[in-house]
Amino acid sequence: AEAGVDIASIPGRPGSPREAEDVLRHVRRDATPLASRMAHAAGIDPAVLAEGVARRVRKEDVEAAIEAASSGNSATTRGREDRRIPFTTVQKITGRRLTESSTTIPSVTAFISADATSLLEARDQIRAAGAFRVSLNDLVVRACAKSLAAHPRANSSVDGDALILRGGVSIGIAVATESGLQVPVLRDADRLNLEEQARLSRDLAERARSRRLRPEESEGGTFTVSNIGMYGITAFTPIINPPQTGILGVGALEDRYVPGPGGAPAARKFLHLSYTFDHRALDGAESSAFLVSVKELLERPLLLVL
Repeated sequence: AEAGVDIASIPGRPGSPREAEDVLRHVRRDATPLASRMAHAAGIDPAVLAEGVARRVRKEDVEAAIEAASSGNSATTRGREDRRIPFTTVQKITGRRLTESSTTIPSVTAFISADATSLLEARDQIRAAGAFRVSLNDLVVRACAKSLAAHPRANSSVDGDALILRGGVSIGIAVATESGLQVPVLRDADRLNLEEQARLSRDLAERARSRRLRPEESEGGTFTVSNIGMYGITAFTPIINPPQTGILGVGALEDRYVPGPGGAPAARKFLHLSYTFDHRALDGAESSAFLVSVKELLERPLLLVL
């Protein structure tokens, strides 16, 4: 009763006076009823305040804890202080450019899925033949290069009240590094064969991760490909890297059953694609034509090898 506790109401209550006294002693050790109410109202655990204290927590203890919490020195947060981590130079530059993009470009994101079953088979056959190393991302970049050459407005930049159709196709490939996201540029990607493209892409990515990329190798891109499918992300809204007018996001592969020969269900693998474009440069029809072109090339991998 002294601690404001009805012993009879305690589940599994003690059966002897000695056991009852032990329970009361434990309750008294935590906090006075007033201190307990104040602590709970302030979101503070009285048991934390009682650590290392030989007496019950009192009103003044809770008041001190509340004051300390307001100054960031609360005993309840010891060892969990906030940390300030300065952005790297790469992250600062990326942040400025993406902020510019999200505040100045009227962007729209369109989504589509491509049946990548034959594409993956072609990739595996190239690897098995030992011809050269090629990745799924290499094949996506290849499809983009061909589609950009066929759809010039998707390979453009906005200049005031005019649109500049870029003379060459140079694709930036987003690479995650310890210092932040870097986007080395694969120049004249539409003029490279698949082997050349795969080799150059791998070299750029490796040097970006090891901080050996030259500044000029991240400049002059006309389009960007960003692949986060390896993390299981199916769809996202990538942000355009100005002055470019488009970026393709590559998502995860998904197993689906679709009607096969004779109507029987057949297992296929589908690749999720997210295309963000500048609506000043392309309208819905033009952007859709470009994205469908990428999809159709991925579904006809022989055209990517040629």
